[in-house]
Amino acid sequence: MKKERQSIHFKINQMGVPAYNLVIVKGDKSDLEQFEKLAYKNDSNAIVFEQLLPFPPYLGGENENPEDHRAYRHVIYGSNWVAAFGVLIDKNNAFLKYFFNSKWTKAQFDFVAVKYDKLSFTHVYREIADDNKFGVIEYENGERVSEMAINVDNIDWGIVSKIHTCLYLEELWLKVKILNHRFPQIIDEITWPEWPTDRNNTVKYNFFTVFPKIDFLRDYKSYYDSIYQLERDLEAKDIDEAINQPGYPLIISTLDDRLRFIDQNYLPSDRKSQMIKDVLDGLNASKRVTDRQVIGIYGYLYQNRIMTEWLYSDVKKFLTNRTKRMKLYLKEAANPETKLDADRKWFPILGRPQYDVFINKEDFLEWPGLEKEQDTFWNLRKKVDAILLNPDVPSYENEDCDLPF
Repeated sequence: MKKERQSIHFKINQMGVPAYNLVIVKGDKSDLEQFEKLAYKNDSNAIVFEQLLPFPPYLGGENENPEDHRAYRHVIYGSNWVAAFGVLIDKNNAFLKYFFNSKWTKAQFDFVAVKYDKLSFTHVYREIADDNKFGVIEYENGERVSEMAINVDNIDWGIVSKIHTCLYLEELWLKVKILNHRFPQIIDEITWPEWPTDRNNTVKYNFFTVFPKIDFLRDYKSYYDSIYQLERDLEAKDIDEAINQPGYPLIISTLDDRLRFIDQNYLPSDRKSQMIKDVLDGLNASKRVTDRQVIGIYGYLYQNRIMTEWLYSDVKKFLTNRTKRMKLYLKEAANPETKLDADRKWFPILGRPQYDVFINKEDFLEWPGLEKEQDTFWNLRKKVDAILLNPDVPSYENEDCDLPF
């Protein structure tokens, strides 16, 4: 198979949108341990294709063209850039589970499966740039045993997490399996044996119309708890390289997205409350989250949930801490000798005023019983904004600093 593909030449579509990949590797414990060891390049990378498949010799001859060389790499690995980072998100004695990005298109596991034929691979991918393709390819004994590619736009899947997260792929994969098992005719209608040029006449389904929510809640409510924790585990890993990769960062779920997932999906009410409290505890412990981010989160919780006693005390603590912080900044900024250092220290936290347009009483709402604390907060915020409109560090922007919690 390798010799047949070495002569393939084609022009790569130079698109800058990553595809998102989830791969589950199954096999004997010893084989999995060997694969895991080979897949790592360093502590912050997993399933690095250059480690698993050292780049084969290119037979371009004297007239080797760099574009042909990239195209050949595309054939072997799936793209010119694949798994520049990867994260091992889950494992036990029976499987390994990796999440990673690839550039332009999905990763290529044909050659990996051949080389590691004692293992089985399930490759779940989502290609954003190429017609929103979603697919699952399974390998056994070094060969493809099944393949399914569908147009995800033909169904309203009801997934609140973002498409470039592990959690989204996990949930989409589950729902596809449910439909394939219970309603295979729907999967047949949205599966693409060949990519069509005209999809205007396709049927648009709603997942929860086909599969009633009450049934889904009964059968899968514990699933959401597990995949949410899986994504938290992923974000807790050493992913600095992925986050800072120019143009192709690992896009993690924001605090707002996380709360929306907890609130809208099917978890027991006591578990929901605890998970929301965990998010807020992490928020309050961070020294880099802006006031705008915190206020947006409290506003969302206030508008969508019953205001519980612990949430009320949490808001009071926020107002008190932010008031102290703003007083410190105003004091340091008033001294010309310390203003530059004050701007450098507090600017990332307090945020640019022009990006904090949503910080106002209407959005934060009037929390009853905290009128005095709120008045003090807003009065100080106006003074801080007036100074931060022209900080001594104008090149330092932090308009959307979403952190890897």
